[in-house]
Amino acid sequence: MATCKLGTNVGGLLKRVCNNSNGLSRSLRRCAWTSVSTGKFSHTVGPIRSHDTLLSTTHRCNVNSGKRNFSYRDVDYVLNVKTGDQLHAGTDANIYIILHSESGEKSEPIKLDYLFRDDFERGQLDQFKLKSIAHLQDIHKIELYRDDKGVASDWYVDYIELESVASKKRFIFPAFRWIKPDRHYIIHHMDNCLPQMDPEPYYRTTELNQKREDYQCLMKVKGGPAQVSCFPC
Repeated sequence: MATCKLGTNVGGLLKRVCNNSNGLSRSLRRCAWTSVSTGKFSHTVGPIRSHDTLLSTTHRCNVNSGKRNFSYRDVDYVLNVKTGDQLHAGTDANIYIILHSESGEKSEPIKLDYLFRDDFERGQLDQFKLKSIAHLQDIHKIELYRDDKGVASDWYVDYIELESVASKKRFIFPAFRWIKPDRHYIIHHMDNCLPQMDPEPYYRTTELNQKREDYQCLMKVKGGPAQVSCFPC
């Protein structure tokens, strides 16, 4: 019999996680956001769609059921992506990421896609489990890019958080920008520096040149102040 103790402050929304001799019970409720604040938990769980979503959100909960043992043993990193809350910030485009370690190694392009879930919606926090990259240690920068597929492909990213399952190290990559299609964005861990000390000067120069094109100024009245001719959409 599989058992999983979540604590007592579940508010009655999730009465049973698992109680079936053949594995996890299929009676998980499709409940609303559930606050769990007792036991080993101190964060929000949900929306719960399946036992896999439950485990990906609360990975400190171990579920053992006879032949099946759901754990993070085969997961190397947990990746959290926070989409901004701006208007039209969500996207339907395909999102890719490449991880770069301090030693110069890098991963293959990883497509961030959770099957049967609408990822990267406005204000949403999406979590992904990355496997087969245990050889990458101390991720110091990421390479993020997207295509222009889908009806709404615009995308604004707040930040990306990466946590090593083995070492419990966390790496924060602040973005706070619109991600344009087919352009690679290099973001360093705790990315902040003076312009003249930017470790990726090419990308900074490219971004500044793009802003100059987007915000061209002109003088509508002779001798008057310069004004932006046309604001970008």
